Amino acid sequence: MAGAAEIWDVVRGLPVCRLLEVPRPDRADGRDEWRDQRLAALVSAYHAGGEPVLVGWRRAAAFGPTEVLVGGSGLVADRDGSAATLSLPAGGRGVLLPDGVAAAAMPHWVGIGGVADGLLADDPAREEPARPSLEDGLLSVWTQPFAWLLVAEPVDASEAARLADDLADRQQRARSMAELSPEESVAAVRMERRHRELRRAAASGLWRVRLAAGAATPAAAARVAALVCASADLTGLPYALVPGADGPFEASTQLVAALARPPVREVAGVRFVMRPESRRVARRRRRCREPRRSHRPPRRGAPGACLLDTTDSADAGSRV
Repeated sequence: MAGAAEIWDVVRGLPVCRLLEVPRPDRADGRDEWRDQRLAALVSAYHAGGEPVLVGWRRAAAFGPTEVLVGGSGLVADRDGSAATLSLPAGGRGVLLPDGVAAAAMPHWVGIGGVADGLLADDPAREEPARPSLEDGLLSVWTQPFAWLLVAEPVDASEAARLADDLADRQQRARSMAELSPEESVAAVRMERRHRELRRAAASGLWRVRLAAGAATPAAAARVAALVCASADLTGLPYALVPGADGPFEASTQLVAALARPPVREVAGVRFVMRPESRRVARRRRRCREPRRSHRPPRRGAPGACLLDTTDSADAGSRV
């Protein structure tokens, strides 16, 4: 892949973890309910410093487990030896990997480019059951080894402002020609929407994104790149992905949050665990159902009635 060496230069020395477990989602229908949490984590990472972030999936062997990689100090909340707690996904736990693991994931890579077009945000939203996902569009279709990798570098605020100023000048010229040319009129609308997005980057962040797909052969890598593009849920975002195009491209934190995601349903290689508060509630419910071994009759009310207290009190169940 043209520019592959550039990607590996960016991630060299970056702390990278393999995600082992994530909190179980509240919904069981496979929909992505963590996007807002990822958005918050990425905004925090953007303002924390200039270090890149990395998210990717890989399968080292045919029909093997899926490994989810998360990298960058801004996404690693805490470390204890080789164990790490992650802020993306929130509450995720993983293990730190040796340097260079991401670069050695696959022998052949194909770039994935991005197109920013404000008119894409006007597309009608898909019906919920038809929303694309990596689990259905990639893992279910492709059973051979693969990898995809997203590397996003924070764009300096001054550079983002310069990009916005340049776009404002082009927008003004297009607007002046709008009455004479329908093409210029449409271009002016596109530039206006992109200009607003770049201005919002001062608060939410702007990233220089490199996206690539890898596999055992060049042809397989090209097919994986196409599947990644088809599986990305970009509903409501002014972006489209283009397989075979080299980056980088500038994109909002909203796009990075849409792409940089773990599995939303359990797959081989990533374990779903109950949230700590859910475990406490489950224990209290079990405790509440267990009969007390006491010969004393209940004082009043329905015998054996139990009230579930979901607070952090020491006595979770009380009898009345």
